[in-house]
Amino acid sequence: MSPTTRLGNVTLPNPDKDGISSEDVPCGDAYRSARGRLQLDVMGVARRWTLRWSLLTQAERELVRGAWRMALFSATCSWLELPDGSQFQVWPRLGAWQEAQIYDTNDVPRCNLTASFDEAYYSSEGPA
Repeated sequence: MSPTTRLGNVTLPNPDKDGISSEDVPCGDAYRSARGRLQLDVMGVARRWTLRWSLLTQAERELVRGAWRMALFSATCSWLELPDGSQFQVWPRLGAWQEAQIYDTNDVPRCNLTASFDEAYYSSEGPA
């Protein structure tokens, strides 16, 4: 079975071999007290996934963009399956879609794009 990348029920082109990264992001809030002290409320840690694709055709770009937008506008989180078979419930990260159109040696337009997703955070009491 070949490795695949899926968002929801849409099979996407696989990201670049070095195009999958994640970081741990604290879930919570920070605010200043009346005395000016910084107060932190950290409920937990969730992962932020960033996927990068290079030299996509216009059809591949539209497929990835459509799946990302469908996940963005749905009322629930989506499953993200990575090529290694791991799966995560994620939300598309607002403002985290970046793309650049370039042209190959035959003047055919290609697209480099990056999209980020935040893992759905669940506390011990269930969904936040």
